[in-house]
Amino acid sequence: MQTNSSPQSQKKHKKSKQKKRKKEIQQNQNQNQNQNQIQIQNQNQNQNQNQNQNQNQKQKKKKKKKKKKNQNQNQIQKKQRTSKKHQKTNQEKKENNQQISYLTHYKEKKVYQVELVDLNKNLDCPESIKLFELNNSIPILIRQHTHQILQKIQKDETLRSYMFKGPPGVGKSYILYHIANYCSKLKNWIVLYLPNTADLRNQESYQVAERIVWNLSENYRSLLEKYFFFSYNEEIWKISTPNKNQKLKMIQSCNDLLIKLINSQHRNIRILIAIDQWNILFRKQKESSKHILNVFKFIPKIKNGFFLAAVSASFSYWDQAYDDNAFDTIQTPLRIFNEVEFKTLVEWSKTNGFLPQDLPNTEIEKFTARIPKLIGFLFQAFRNYNLSYKKDWLTEAQELAENFYKRLILHVANKNEKNYSAINFISKIFLNSPIENLSNQWKSLGLFTQIENTSHYLPLCESIRKAFISAMNTNFVTFMTVLASEEKVKWRALELFVFNSFISSIGGSITITNRNLKGEQSVKTPKWSIQLDQQIYQQRSHTLNKLEKGTFLICYPDHPAIDCVAYSKNGNLFYIQISEESYSKHPKVDSLFEMEFKSTKETILEYYTRICGMELKPSKCQLKKEEETEKETEKETEKETERVIQLPPNQYYIYITTSPHYYKYSNTGYSNDPVILINSENISELDPEL
Repeated sequence: MQTNSSPQSQKKHKKSKQKKRKKEIQQNQNQNQNQNQIQIQNQNQNQNQNQNQNQNQKQKKKKKKKKKKNQNQNQIQKKQRTSKKHQKTNQEKKENNQQISYLTHYKEKKVYQVELVDLNKNLDCPESIKLFELNNSIPILIRQHTHQILQKIQKDETLRSYMFKGPPGVGKSYILYHIANYCSKLKNWIVLYLPNTADLRNQESYQVAERIVWNLSENYRSLLEKYFFFSYNEEIWKISTPNKNQKLKMIQSCNDLLIKLINSQHRNIRILIAIDQWNILFRKQKESSKHILNVFKFIPKIKNGFFLAAVSASFSYWDQAYDDNAFDTIQTPLRIFNEVEFKTLVEWSKTNGFLPQDLPNTEIEKFTARIPKLIGFLFQAFRNYNLSYKKDWLTEAQELAENFYKRLILHVANKNEKNYSAINFISKIFLNSPIENLSNQWKSLGLFTQIENTSHYLPLCESIRKAFISAMNTNFVTFMTVLASEEKVKWRALELFVFNSFISSIGGSITITNRNLKGEQSVKTPKWSIQLDQQIYQQRSHTLNKLEKGTFLICYPDHPAIDCVAYSKNGNLFYIQISEESYSKHPKVDSLFEMEFKSTKETILEYYTRICGMELKPSKCQLKKEEETEKETEKETEKETERVIQLPPNQYYIYITTSPHYYKYSNTGYSNDPVILINSENISELDPEL
């Protein structure tokens, strides 16, 4: 059975169907939207992923680049560290090699050359050391004292305080500087070196403090800041004209630093304080007790290091310096080079151009007596010669040596205006008299050597003898006046006057009046002109084999009958006798014929005639003597009744005396002796200026 639905129902059904369809469409749309959203999200995610991947890739690239850069930097730094390490290693090797070379050269007795730039690197090289400089380098010869100390430094042994003493010119300053320079190049060493303490002593304390602090800060600033908390404050030290309070701050700051260094207990730091001319600190003067340098005067043992001092022979106050108990070790006094040291240095010097090859070692030793300072003068003079200075280099070396010792000699003589003993001693050297006793004052200068198998002393070398003569000439009138005032040795003043008159004429001539014993002036030859160009000392009365014309010879004191000989350039030979006594009370001209030298068995006349290359004949000496005793005076006298004396040609006898007597009567027997008399009336003719 068929049933027809109602329109209403159909309408309903249609609406429902539409609604359903609409719902499906909506669902499809929503589904599509969701799918689109999902797609969009996926796309976004993909984009984000791509972006993240890109960013990651970029970051990876950056990281890789940065890593590579860091690797490169690390490699560079590694290379730099390696390079620095190698440099440090090389420097340490160089220092070690230098240390080894010091000891090796000492053992082998060799000399090696050090550049002046290297020597000046941390310490100023003193002028006394620069004597040895040639082509900006200096020869180093390690001596025993240096070796002992350097060996202890190398082995890091405990060091004591050392004081070097000895005669002038033997190398005290050289050794002090050598050790200071060596230590200044070692790691973790702080070196304070004062080479010219005498100059510093004359400056104000704040100036010395400024110099000391600047020196230490310049070389060891980092060590001072790290271990001693000391910084260089320019507000304190860079003031051009400090006031009183600022000066006190400088002094206090320097003093505090020095005390810290002396008392330092830092095991990693070693301290060396080296002071030359140390004994000048004992000089007494106004406000001397407040001077900054007094911190070094009685210095205790440095806890981590050592103290070196050299005592200068140019200053007094030696005893005070020597007796200081703060020194654990007073070094054995330094002396001249021994034979091996001398030969080593001289041979090296010739090979390396410091001295001429053709100069014999014997001549060098004769000039220098193996004294280091005099070898330095030879170096200096030869260097000047090579620099085309016109002056003869040996003459220049001689002058340098003379001036050096002359200053020391006058320092001793001028301590007291009437220092009789010193002046008398100097006059003995001038007069060629034997030196039997040396005072401690002269011994400390080390200028003399004892003659073998005798108790007599001689100057070490001709340079020292000439320095004494030069010192005598500088204060001649003063010295002669002092001697003349002493009754025991006033005769020495007469000898000084005569010798000096002849020596002063060297290079020219001296004129004397030809007056006989009667006071009569010769008509034929009224005056004699004696021309001289050199002066020599006779070490023994019979050892000369030849006497050159133009020579003034001062005889050895035990020479019989005469005191000196003048052999004029014109060939005239003059025997000269000097005495306070009159001619009648003294050995006379006939002694030339009678007195003999034991070694040669020759008379005085025969000996000098031979060495001058002259003819002995014709000459004559005939004497008849009659002795009689004067009972009233109980003195035995000789009355010469007949004397016939004739000297060889061109030979003459001069008698110089302060006695006023002439011998005018022939019955005295010797009034006709062939004598040129210079007495108190005309002695001033020898030197009118005096």
